Amino acid sequence: MAICHDRRVLGWILIILGVANTPASIVGLILVSIVLTLQDRQLRNLILPVAAVGLILMENTVRHGSPMATGYIQEYGFKTVMPYSGLPGFSYPFLFGLISILFSFGKGLVWYFPGLLLGVRKEMKTLGTPFFRSQR
Repeated sequence: MAICHDRRVLGWILIILGVANTPASIVGLILVSIVLTLQDRQLRNLILPVAAVGLILMENTVRHGSPMATGYIQEYGFKTVMPYSGLPGFSYPFLFGLISILFSFGKGLVWYFPGLLLGVRKEMKTLGTPFFRSQR
């Protein structure tokens, strides 16, 4: 809102701090800065993700002693009956995680936001995939 109400510097500072707080959102900031660079034809917009990455690396250095240390090095989790539990790093297979995010009953995206999948059927029809061809 600060950016929209002519407080651009304050708005961008808050966005950079937000990205530093949630490092996974750096992808969105990079995309926004690329679009702004292409629209304005000014390279100064590329400073935004650089500043956010600088803050992320500085926080890692202060917390863990190295810019590349994120705190997940010695994280193993609890050992349960599940075959992927208790292993180092992110050992759970990506496909199982994706299925969990989409279909987990009561907390999956399919149950909370079924409208997200409405465009999938329409897009598949326009691509002409065999599953969605009309049965005449």
